[in-house]
Order: sequence, then structure tokens, then C-alpha cells
Amino acid sequence: MKRVTLEKKRNLLGLSQEGAAKAIGISRSFYTQIENGTRDPSVKVALRIADFYELTLDDIFLVNCVA
Repeated sequence: MKRVTLEKKRNLLGLSQEGAAKAIGISRSFYTQIENGTRDPSVKVALRIADFYELTLDDIFLVNCVA
């Protein structure tokens, strides 16, 4: 399921997927897969994403996911 919360927060910050990935410390392709819901990050990466966007893990992975 697509993680629209990530996409919305990224767009609010005016970042490309490449920019967000660099800030989080992962590859653009991996970030894209996470945002599109085709891959799940490790807990460590999920926490870095949550910290970067100032969100909870629930905000990212349970709220506003679209099939």
C-alpha cells in the first residue's frame, strides 16, 4: 500500500525522493519502494524516517495508506 503520509510530508518540505533519501541515509530506489509500499524498511530505517519527518511509526505505516 502506498504510504501517502510520507509523500505528503516530503512534498510539504519541497523535497524530491532523492533529497529525502539522502537526508535519511538510504538510496533513492529504496526510499521510493518504501514510499510506494512495495518494501518495508528495517526498524532502524523506519525510526530514521519517523525522526526525519517528525512522525510516529503509526503515522507512517498505519495511517493513510492507500491500496
